[in-house]
Amino acid sequence: DWSSDVCSSDLMVLWANLHGSFLLGLAILPFFMAEALLRAEPAARRGLAVRWIGFGAAAAVATLLHPYGLGAWRAALAVLDLDGAGLGITEWAPADFSHFGILEAALLAGIAGLASTGRRIALPRLLLLLVLAHLALAHARHAAIFGFLGGLVLIAPIAGGRASAEAIGTGRRLPLAVATAAVLAIAAMVVRADVVPDARQQPVAALAAAKAAGVTGEVVGDYRFGAFLISRGVPTFLDGRTELFGAARVAAWRDAATLADYAAFDRIFADPRVGWTLLPPEIGRAHV
Repeated sequence: DWSSDVCSSDLMVLWANLHGSFLLGLAILPFFMAEALLRAEPAARRGLAVRWIGFGAAAAVATLLHPYGLGAWRAALAVLDLDGAGLGITEWAPADFSHFGILEAALLAGIAGLASTGRRIALPRLLLLLVLAHLALAHARHAAIFGFLGGLVLIAPIAGGRASAEAIGTGRRLPLAVATAAVLAIAAMVVRADVVPDARQQPVAALAAAKAAGVTGEVVGDYRFGAFLISRGVPTFLDGRTELFGAARVAAWRDAATLADYAAFDRIFADPRVGWTLLPPEIGRAHV
């Protein structure tokens, strides 16, 4: 049963310690509970509801098994309070359909899967799918979540059509072909000899030059460089951990790093903790 097997309190401990999106894990529990109750016999629903409520409480407590305790909740809620799109953060921007990406792939795969089965989706699943689709369309950062959780929501309806597919002789050949293609694609990526970091995400040469020049202090860098700089132990004026910096600093970074306001750029460098910039070439004032 998808509503009882997808999540567990043990997994919530892992999720909370890996990413701040663990709040989503708690938010989707009511959808799982609703379908479980709809499937249950009327006489069993009261006891089942009590068990689900207990499970939800245990899952919430499990998220506190974290080095920061309640601080993990404060950080996750702080992200929700930020108007990321308004602050110029691309991952908070609405979905961009000008090129083919993970969101388009997930939507097409889901539509194709359902169309091939002819199965109906239970109301709780449909509502959850619509919520996930809304998040993905509203913010680019949620596209991956929609692709992953959307697949879990649809797996039972799609699998339910397997028997009819096998009856016409397609049920086994198609999964085998897809699996074979996936293995070959992954193998081709692994054996490539020219795999190098993407300079648009990991400016290795620029950082090496900066270190050779002996620069010190926090760096005002492009937002996309954040994970790379964190991994190299470089102190940043701002990076993807926006909940640690607050909306005021994000706004100051936006105006300075994009040169929307030259005065903001100068104000940032009036701070003695800030020492240099690491900005992409298209920014006219990028310098070390």
